[in-house]
Amino acid sequence: LVPVQTLAGLIMVGGANFVERQLGLSTDGSGAGSTMNVQGVTSFFFLLYFLMATQDIAVDGWALTMLSKANRGRGPICNSIGQNIGYFLSF
Repeated sequence: LVPVQTLAGLIMVGGANFVERQLGLSTDGSGAGSTMNVQGVTSFFFLLYFLMATQDIAVDGWALTMLSKANRGRGPICNSIGQNIGYFLSF
């Protein structure tokens, strides 16, 4: 779980310039942009979403091992509430 999250974070931070180049945005200040590379952007986000899906599956499996059988039905409710709280706190 932690290695996947660390790798995803490093890809997001390190890939910012890569995505700008793939989108054809100029980073040199000259204003001359190049053409957009859809395959590069698609590959970047495919990798990122693959890691996020892997993390989601790992967290769900971890929750099933931590919760007792009586509380397993409440796990998705807590997950949904936590996602909404995180979403609203991000603004």
